[in-house]
Order: sequence, then C-alpha cells, then structure tokens
Amino acid sequence: MRTSALLALCVFWGTVSADTVVLKTGGKIEGTISQIRIIKDGKTSVIALEELADVKQFKLEDKADEILKAEGGWTGKITEVRMRCLGGEQVFTRERIAGPEKNVSAADKARAEYKARSEKLAADDAAGWLDLAAWAGQNQLKREQMQAAQQSLDIDPEHPKAPQAHRMLGHVLKDGKWLTAAEATKAPEPSANEEDMIKEGKVKVGARWVDPEEKDRIEGLKTRIQELEESIKTEIDDWFDRKKGDVQSLDDGPAQDLQNAQQRLEGWRSTYNAHMGDGCPTESQALNGMKAAKKEIEAAKEALARSKGKASEAAGFLKNKVSKMKRDVHDAAVRISRKVEAGENVDEASIEEQMRPKGMD
Repeated sequence: MRTSALLALCVFWGTVSADTVVLKTGGKIEGTISQIRIIKDGKTSVIALEELADVKQFKLEDKADEILKAEGGWTGKITEVRMRCLGGEQVFTRERIAGPEKNVSAADKARAEYKARSEKLAADDAAGWLDLAAWAGQNQLKREQMQAAQQSLDIDPEHPKAPQAHRMLGHVLKDGKWLTAAEATKAPEPSANEEDMIKEGKVKVGARWVDPEEKDRIEGLKTRIQELEESIKTEIDDWFDRKKGDVQSLDDGPAQDLQNAQQRLEGWRSTYNAHMGDGCPTESQALNGMKAAKKEIEAAKEALARSKGKASEAAGFLKNKVSKMKRDVHDAAVRISRKVEAGENVDEASIEEQMRPKGMD
C-alpha cells in the first residue's frame, strides 16, 4: 500500500519533471533521475545528478547498456537507478526496469529539427534560410529564428522577401532604409540649417521652425482641442444614456397590456371558482371571460416579443451610431491639430462646431 502511494506521488511529480523509469510490468514512474550505478569490467561507477543533466538518451541492451550525452557518455551494465519525486527518493534495480527514459521537451525536439534542417541548406540559399526562420518562429524558437533571418540577409540583402527577414529581426523601415530599433529611435544629428535655426532661438514644431511664443500658442491650441474631444465624447455618452432609456421604454406598453390581461384572467378565475357548479349565468360568464383573457395574454406576449426585438435592434443601431460619432470627433480633432501644427489657417472660434457631430438631438 505504501509503495503504491509513493509510486502515485512519483507520477504526480513527473508533471513538472524531466525523466521516466519504465518498469518491466509496463508501468511508468516519472520524476528526476538523481543517480545511476553502472558497472563495467568489474568496476562500478556512480553517475550523479549533475553529470546526468545533459544526457540525451538511455539504451538498455542485453550485452551492454549505454548512457549517451551530446559528447561521450558511459557504457556498461546499469545496476541501479535512483529517482527523486514528491514521495521521496525511489530506488529501482536493473531487474525491475525495462529502461530509464530522458523525456525530450517540445522545445528540444524543435531545436533538433531546426539543426537537421539547417544542415541540409546550402550556404547561399537565402530563400531557404528565410523559410527556416519562419519555421523557427512558428515553433517558438526566437533565437534560431533571428539567426536564420540574419543568415538570409547576409546571403542576399536584396532578396524579394528580404523585408520579411528584416521584420523578424525587429528592423524598422525608415526613409527607404531598414534600421535596427535603436537606430530608428536615435535622434538625427542637426543639419547646418537646423543649427542656424537653433542659434536664432527657433524651436521645431512638427516640420516647422517657429518662435517659442508661437510654439506655446500651438501647444495651447492642441491642448484645447484634446479637452474639447473629451468633453464632446462625454456629452455623447450622456446622450446615449438618455436614448437608451427611450429604447427600453418601448417595452412598457406591451408589458403593461400583458400584466392587465393576466390580472383579468385571475379575476375571472376567482369568479369561476366561487360559482362553479351552481348553474348560474355568472359561472358561464366567468368561463368565457377566462378564455378571452387567455387569448389576450397570448396576444400580449407576442406583442411584447416583437417589441423586445425592435428594442434590441434599436439598441444595436444606437451603439453603432455612438461609436461612429466618437470616431468622427477624434478624426476631426486629429485633422484640426495637424492643420494647427502645419501653420494652416484655422478658425479658432469654430473649432468646437467643426468637431461636434451631427445627429445629437
């Protein structure tokens, strides 16, 4: 019972571990192989956890077992495997196991595939290296993707698909030239003309050189435009809330009709129950009243459903209209700000009127 519990804990631990011990019974125990004893020519070697870190594969054979690393390894007869898991350290003798396994992560498999593909590529195959870079990106191999993309550019910087390689490397196209992100954000050195402007006390706003006072005026006007944009958008939200209430009230009439019909049904039902079996005209009248009220209820439900459909349609239309009005306000703000920055003539008195959307009644 204790052994089964420990084995279960080992399997649980394996969800975050790297190794597996395969039992001859067919079971698999997962954890971290911490030590292996191997004997060769009568001499026993103890391979510790640190030495096992870069093991790629285990091979258990009748004649001799192999523990393979990227370079070198061990050959002999494995006599014991120790594994760490949540339940503690488990010891497996050679007689109990069919073999230890080194689980290979998806990333390691992808890297091995990348290496195999790269070795098949010709040194001057720019398109092939670019395809490999795309494959590496799809398999989350960022470093390999950048290496292959750079290799493609080194082979042929003018290749028709070179822009793809540049984008993989994070390059930015600026003034017809591909630059690194650092180069693209680096402030350009001032030209002789710019130096003259600076000496004259001018400051740059957009593409223009202006006096500091003019810059302050422009910045103040742009700030006013931003504030107007926010203010108008707030008005649009308030308008939407009012209109939304109007849309919701579309259900009020049909809902009230349904409630009235239900009340009439209950009234006629009470009358019918009070006179049931006495044979008086009131009993018959109540029965007919109940039938009529039920028809009214069905009609009211249909009317309410139609009303809800219309209300939903109206609400959707209203939301789309609000979104469009806000986009129009923003576009107007950007357009006017650009005119101000470019020094174009702008009627400051009518800025708000130019930005305010139509249709807000």
